[in-house]
Amino acid sequence: MSEKVFVLSGYDGEKFSAFIDYVHDKYQQREPMTITVQEGKRRSIDQNSISHKWYAQIAMDTGEMSAHEVRRFCKLHFGVPILRAESTRFRESYDLVIKPMEYPMKLVAMEIFPVTRLMKTKQMTRYLKDIQKHYADRNTDPVLLQFPEEYLQS
Repeated sequence: MSEKVFVLSGYDGEKFSAFIDYVHDKYQQREPMTITVQEGKRRSIDQNSISHKWYAQIAMDTGEMSAHEVRRFCKLHFGVPILRAESTRFRESYDLVIKPMEYPMKLVAMEIFPVTRLMKTKQMTRYLKDIQKHYADRNTDPVLLQFPEEYLQS
């Protein structure tokens, strides 16, 4: 089974026509299909870049974990709750595969279990803000994570 993805944002008559033509052709050929609509746009490269800079900063400022371990921690503690709340498919997969694991194994699983790559821009913004708040609110050694100026203006 092949998968065709159409990303429609704003009004783009050409992309919309291509989508309609594709569906119409499949319908005319009597080929079975499932159409899924996901609202929102995928996380941005800028958001991904910010998260990786923050993982490194947290690791350096706290000295408690490597950047790699911080990434796993953040995906599990901040990303998973966002996606579990908003995606039935993610929640069911996570609950079946990851939830029964012991905590150390959950952290290891974050290496291969998709979390942030599934996020839309609004979800990724919430993820980043949750990380920012968590590390700023630490009783000892708070870490001040800043959004780049150009990110705040967009």
